[in-house]
Amino acid sequence: MNRRCFIPSLLLVFLITLFTAQACGPDFYPDVFMHKMRPDNSTHFTEGKLGILLPTYPRADLTVAFRYLNGGSLSATEQKAYQPIYEYADPEWGKNWDATHPKDEKQSDPAELWSAARAKFAAPAPKVETNATTYVKLPNGATFHNDYSNCLGGALYTAVETLQSRAKTWGESSPDLADWLKGQDAVFANCATSASILPSAAPPGSSALLKADRAYQIAAAQFYSGQFDDARNAFETIARDSGSPWQGVARYLVARCLVRQAFSSKPGIDSDQMATFDSDLMKQAVTYLESLLKEKPQGVSRQSILDLLDLARLRSDPMAQLHLLSATLAGPKTDPRYNTHLSDLTWYLNAKLDQLPLREDTDLNVTATDSSKPFSLPTQAQKDAVFSKTYNDLADLRSSALLVDWLITFQSPAKEAKDHAIAEWKKSPQLYWLLAAITKATGKDAEAPDLVTAAGQVKPDSPAWESITYHRLRLLLALGKAQEARTLLDQTLPQIKAGGRDSSLSLFLGLRMRASANLNEALAYAPRKVLIRSSQQQSALNECLDVMKNPQRKYDCKKEVNPLQFSDDAAAFFNAQAPLSTLVEVAGSDALPMQLRQSVAMMAWVRAVLLHDDIAASKLFQLLPMKLQQQAGNGTGFHALVTLLRNPGLRPYLDAGVQRNYSYDFVESYRDNWWCGDWQNGNGTGSILLETNSVSFLTPAQHAEWDGEAAKLAQMNNAIVYLGGLMIDYAQSHPGDPDVPESLYLVLRMMRYECSNVEWRDETASRTEQQKEDDIRKVASRLLRQRYPASLWTKKAAPFASGG
Repeated sequence: MNRRCFIPSLLLVFLITLFTAQACGPDFYPDVFMHKMRPDNSTHFTEGKLGILLPTYPRADLTVAFRYLNGGSLSATEQKAYQPIYEYADPEWGKNWDATHPKDEKQSDPAELWSAARAKFAAPAPKVETNATTYVKLPNGATFHNDYSNCLGGALYTAVETLQSRAKTWGESSPDLADWLKGQDAVFANCATSASILPSAAPPGSSALLKADRAYQIAAAQFYSGQFDDARNAFETIARDSGSPWQGVARYLVARCLVRQAFSSKPGIDSDQMATFDSDLMKQAVTYLESLLKEKPQGVSRQSILDLLDLARLRSDPMAQLHLLSATLAGPKTDPRYNTHLSDLTWYLNAKLDQLPLREDTDLNVTATDSSKPFSLPTQAQKDAVFSKTYNDLADLRSSALLVDWLITFQSPAKEAKDHAIAEWKKSPQLYWLLAAITKATGKDAEAPDLVTAAGQVKPDSPAWESITYHRLRLLLALGKAQEARTLLDQTLPQIKAGGRDSSLSLFLGLRMRASANLNEALAYAPRKVLIRSSQQQSALNECLDVMKNPQRKYDCKKEVNPLQFSDDAAAFFNAQAPLSTLVEVAGSDALPMQLRQSVAMMAWVRAVLLHDDIAASKLFQLLPMKLQQQAGNGTGFHALVTLLRNPGLRPYLDAGVQRNYSYDFVESYRDNWWCGDWQNGNGTGSILLETNSVSFLTPAQHAEWDGEAAKLAQMNNAIVYLGGLMIDYAQSHPGDPDVPESLYLVLRMMRYECSNVEWRDETASRTEQQKEDDIRKVASRLLRQRYPASLWTKKAAPFASGG
């Protein structure tokens, strides 16, 4: 995440976000190497080529997958029901929007179609506004407004068809048609207003058809204006009139009145983010609709009755309806109403679950229960407890159906979910339980060897083969069987590449990197294809290149970025496992593309400077961009440190994806500059997958070397405190150095444009750090004013200086 905003500690709060979220500026998202919210190819997915199923997939995706895991398949009609969910940063989002929203929306807007049809027979009228608003007062006194579609598209389409039919029957200039239009205008006037506007009675001498239509129009106006008892009575009267063309439709609309009245009788939203309703009225609607299914009224499709019945059943008896929905969706038989059932199931589960800390990418943050105590990050034990409680609390919901149980279990990171998946697999070795169990298992689980053995029995033509093989290999590595994993990976990778799923390939290459026997072999698998470049580092590069359109602005920014970059796990290896000597070796290896080699060299050089390792810095020096070589010179002393101050894109770690050092000398507008105090806690190098942060080839000596370096780097805090403190010390001991004024100016400039990432931090540590920064600012400002009053750097620093 990007941006830093401090959150006050007032009470115990679990803040839940299922997607990356930012505040205090534009939204930036990590560069994407694998799609966590959708499959790479939706067509392949619905055909049963599932790739690697992730617990972060939406429940609709996992429901589609379950049919194949259960031995069934989706028909061509069923496949059309699935619509992938695209994140905003995904380029496919725009394509999907264009595909589902025609450029000329007037051609598909029911209100526009009605206006166009009406204009052929009468003077233009205002466009029908189909949405209405109700205001609900909550028990605590707060009021919220609820916007809903009052007049649905079907009503407008029916009006168009009826208008055209009546024009043929009565004639385009007939008084009956003119009066019919007035009545219909009155009906639609109720769509967006709380006032009741009823059509007047049909004129004396009107045709029987107009009188029948008028009775129907009055009932419809009562329905849209919320007079549900009157509307229901009116529709029941019409339903008894054998001469009315609306007799059959009126029967159905009686049920619509009951359902709408059930919701309006108890307006509000319950704790599950569902609209509240009157259960007695909803049950009446169910009984009435069940009778309609037997009667088969004319003019009403069985599909319409079933859709409304499903809606009412899902409210009045949700557990029974969930069981029914799950059984039809799970297969293996096809479901003629798959689209509706998939929509109903996922709507209900999303309403129940999306506000809960269920899915493993939920972001949990905790503030103190006592406002006098400082803010603190949640411990892993606290997180585990939250996930476990959520999973256990959902026991009743899980018991409603096998599919529901599997969906919740597959998505939950709770230990209880893993135990349940393993127990179900042992009891009934179905493919879907094997997948759930092996996805959650770690090398420490006693069942891990048996799961690996079972995974080996899954054939390549199985829809689960790619997922299960991935986790089979992951467990082999976790069990210390790197050689076996390496051999199997080399056999498997050609098939994964042929599948054309970039997300799967990225994950398998990550395993191959971990299984490598030596460094150069691992480097061959470290670069991965970036699927979406949406990071703040990419934004900084874009901004730099845009600024450089001005010929007077000169920056050393990359004009082209290699499509292969370091993924999360590769960046984690360089940042948190590889000692400096290994980084030097990486920078000199031909196994990486030159662009990535130079990025490693720049990061490693920063570490060498911070660790005062002149030997390593000297080896890396020749691999730096010429501009940095000219600024820094050899060694790790004062001038090297000043070079870090001059170049805000230099920092002691690599980013996952596009590197900030691709625009290293550019001050980025949204303050992704230098490094924050929390840089050692992640910076995008985490993974939602298990055990992806270790390689098999590092020696004990290399691990020990890194441990020593990590302990030193851990003391260096953020760039301002560490570099600023060094510059103050140097300035006080070397007042005659002609470069000191510039260094003090650069410290103050760094404070102005410092790193500003969102971070959940200990408030005591935050206040201590802020005090150190304030002290450095005051001293730097005072030294400039008192010792170098005539310096150009003192004048340039004036906007950044304060106090002292």
